[in-house]
Parts: sequence; structure tokens; C-alpha cells
Amino acid sequence: MQRSNPENRRYVDALVQLQHSTIEIVALAIALALGINLFSSGLAQWINLSGAATTLFGVALIAVGFSYLFLKAKPALSRSIKMKGVLPISRGGEVVELSRYRFSEEMRSYVRAVAAENKAMERTWQRARFGVFGEQGTNANERAEEEGNRMVREAVEYFVLSKLSLHLSAYFTTDRAIHSDAVTTVLRRNIPQLLLDNRFLELFSKPMHERAAFQSEEDDEREGTVVFATGEDGELFDQFELILPLGTVLDRTEDGALSIKTDRFTIQLNPVFDRFSTVFPRDFEKSYLGMNFSEVHAHAVYLKIDIAFNWRSITTRKGWDYYHWLDSFIEDLDRSFSFDEFIEEIGWHTAHTVAITMKNSSRTKNKF
Repeated sequence: MQRSNPENRRYVDALVQLQHSTIEIVALAIALALGINLFSSGLAQWINLSGAATTLFGVALIAVGFSYLFLKAKPALSRSIKMKGVLPISRGGEVVELSRYRFSEEMRSYVRAVAAENKAMERTWQRARFGVFGEQGTNANERAEEEGNRMVREAVEYFVLSKLSLHLSAYFTTDRAIHSDAVTTVLRRNIPQLLLDNRFLELFSKPMHERAAFQSEEDDEREGTVVFATGEDGELFDQFELILPLGTVLDRTEDGALSIKTDRFTIQLNPVFDRFSTVFPRDFEKSYLGMNFSEVHAHAVYLKIDIAFNWRSITTRKGWDYYHWLDSFIEDLDRSFSFDEFIEEIGWHTAHTVAITMKNSSRTKNKF
């Protein structure tokens, strides 16, 4: 899968640039309209056009102008992204942690955390039999597999929400141009029930005093606000919050995608996992994971992101400081989730080439 140019991921910047070009086009259109008006008036008198014919001619010109503006603006108003991640699972059904691949690291911690605290979810994961090769798709396992697939999708959605939470907090608390009265903080108590249907979000954001893993004398004596904590067996507490521009609405689409609707745009986040296999680069299991090919299975995980700017955003020039987080968030998410980005970041192809060269060089030396 080809990587996109980072410049093509600057969606808000692209729309702001479109605004500038649109203003130029409008100014040009006004000048042309005046010229055309004078020209058409003189032409109508010269060739003796009727009033109706002159009107139709003017309407046709206006339609052409608006059609051109629509065709120019439409591509910038709607964008679709599809990122591909990899979920590596061992024969024992455990998520394998790929060092420096953030998605696998977080997924491993999520599954361990729910297994330590929620036995029902642990059984769901075990019955899904992710690590058993060649036995998926039977009638006996079909329901268990679908429940497992749903669990993965919820974990991926939580991964995205967690990244978004951290990103928004950093963005809105460090930008001096942001006014606190223009943003709102969405906490667990404000989250719509449709988001708490995500079992990972519901469990990890549950208050510490309601969870046995975090009830101890040390916890009772802790001062200040705890935003993140881990238990002895891997349990997780995450004080979930989203800082968003006022008027933002959190919702779900009919197909279950998470929808974040702001005053300027709507972004839909939809994890896709259907247990399809993918492949690691050659020798990756042995050289990077220290495992045999048959000991780990790579599952493809996709994240579909649809961004739709409203028409009002084209004519609104002020207030974009509250929305530029979209571009940096997409870039940050791509670095954390995309397996291709990870492979490039660790310089795998170069490292693999060096390993092959050294191996062949050693063989050559042994011959002489």
C-alpha cells in the first residue's frame, strides 16, 4: 500500500488556501460580471435581442460560474482516508508487542487490562481463538469469532479516542490564541451512552473508587487528580476527556462509526476488522520479533476516516485556530497506527538489507 504525501494530509490548511483562491475568483467574477453586463446590454441592443433572451443569456453565464466554483471546492470539502494497521497475535491468543509500534503496544496493554479485571471479556477473547490458525469460519465458532471481532473494533476505537484525547488536551492547553470560553471539556459523566457502549472506554474510565484493583490505603491517601494509573495485574485507569470547540456533537452513524460534528466539519472514525490475514515483510518474525513464522499471525486492521467540511467553512475566515488540530491529529494517528509508517520509521528495509549482506559476507569468509 502506497504512503501518501504528508502535505496531502493538511486538510484544514487546504481549505484555508481554497478560501483565498475563492476570494480571488469571486473578485474576478465581479469584474467579469460588470464587463459582461455592459457587453450583453450593448450586444442586445445591437442584434435586437428581446428581454427574455437577454435574461436567459445572463442566467446561463451565472450557472457556468457557479458550476466552476462548485467543481473547484467540492474535492476540498470531502476527504476519505483508509489507514492499515497490523494486529500480531501469537498461537496462544496473546497480542504480540512490536517494539516501537504504538498500536501493537497499546492493544497488548488493553487486552491484558480487561483480562485482569473483566472475566467476561477475557472469555470472549479466548473463545474468539485468534491464535488458532486454519480453524476460523466454522459454524461452531462463527458467533464467538464475531464477538471477538467486535471486541477488536472496540479496542481500536478506544485507541483512536485515547490518541484524540491526548492530542486535543495538548493542542488546546498550549495555544495562546485559544480562549477557554470557546471550548468545552467532555468528561465521562458527559459522554453519551452510545460512546459508553464501547466496553474498553466504559471500563478504563470508570472511577478508581469503584474498582477493586485501585482500592488500597495508598490510593486513598493520594492527593490531587489522577489522570492515568495501572494496577498490579495490568489494570488500567484513564480519566477520559475530550476538549472540543463549543457546539461539537458526539454521535454514531447508522453503521456504528463514531461521528464528531463541529461547526466547520464532521469527522467519522470507523474501525474495520474482519479477521483478514496480512503478511509481515520477509524475515520480520525471526529478525525483529525473535519468533518463528508459525508462532505469530498478522491480522489486518483498517481505520476508515471520512472528513466533510460544510459549505459555510469556505466563507468563514476567522476562528480556524480551534480547528487546526484536525491536520496534526491525522498525522499523529497515522504515525501511531499505520504499519507502513512504522516499517519506514524503524528503517526495516535498510536493516534487512544490511542483515542479508552481513550474512552472505560471513558465508563467503567461511568458504576461504
